[in-house]
Amino acid sequence: MAAPSLKPMIWLGDSLREIKTFPAAVQDEMGYAIYLAQRGDKHVSKSGVATPKADIELIKQRLKRAIEIDGKE
Repeated sequence: MAAPSLKPMIWLGDSLREIKTFPAAVQDEMGYAIYLAQRGDKHVSKSGVATPKADIELIKQRLKRAIEIDGKE
């Protein structure tokens, strides 16, 4: 069986630097979630505290920018 085709990963702003400040277990979980997203799947295990509104807005901005970048290629 062939390996699944992965969508490209583009880091925007300081997102990669921020992820590297998280505990190793969190980095592993996020890395796995990113891998699943690259395959077209979704991560299922949601836990912890609610995401602050400011972080949600930053995520929305970065998603919008990623969509813009993807449309230009």
